[in-house]
Amino acid sequence: MPTNNELIDALQNVTEALANTLLHHGQKMLPADLSARRKLVQDSRELIAGDAPAPGARIEIACGRCGSDDVGREATARWDVSAQAWALGSVFDDGFCDNCNGDANLIERPVTG
Repeated sequence: MPTNNELIDALQNVTEALANTLLHHGQKMLPADLSARRKLVQDSRELIAGDAPAPGARIEIACGRCGSDDVGREATARWDVSAQAWALGSVFDDGFCDNCNGDANLIERPVTG
């Protein structure tokens, strides 16, 4: 029976092989594809390790380096004429931590209390 780390490594290798195959056949990886690949690996890692929050549990997003929840992501907004307000468009992959004042690997963790 494989260990948890072996399962995680195998999943990461399979997703990388799939990405390489798509690129080899002329398919470009869009930011959404790359984000989905990273999320699949991260979610699987948490499930295998038993760290995934229970379905419906509240989570917070934090900096993987310092633990601060003073984080954000770049995004686009489009003007919605009928609502007369800005509507969120795309949310980009790269995270930013205001506490570290730099790029951040954002993590999910359960809300306590």
